[in-house]
Amino acid sequence: MGRTAATIVRITGVLLLVMGLFVWMGGGPMLVPVHMVVGVAFVIAMWVVGFRAISARVASPLAVLLIAWGAIVVALGMTQAQILQGPNHAAIQGLHVLVGLIGMGLSEMVAKRLRVAHEGGALDARPA
Repeated sequence: MGRTAATIVRITGVLLLVMGLFVWMGGGPMLVPVHMVVGVAFVIAMWVVGFRAISARVASPLAVLLIAWGAIVVALGMTQAQILQGPNHAAIQGLHVLVGLIGMGLSEMVAKRLRVAHEGGALDARPA
């Protein structure tokens, strides 16, 4: 389930970036509801990766951070239209993208630790 969720984070993350770019350029306001639904799937998949890591006792502090970060992604995504409206709103949009990218990175970090733990290997297999 961890690998599937990590894959969903990757796929939905890329879709969200593409859709967000279209919305930001003004060519796709009708994509906003779709973007939001895909964003929910993105966050749920992040949470699955995080909870899976916690249950496997792998990277627990990072997994807790991932779960909390998912809540930040949701909170910012659902409220960004009301924050700093006007000509400076692009700063909030940029923050929204950054928060999502960080979520993708955190998810990758936790998922990698899960894979390594599942395969029984060391995280850094370079010789000493």
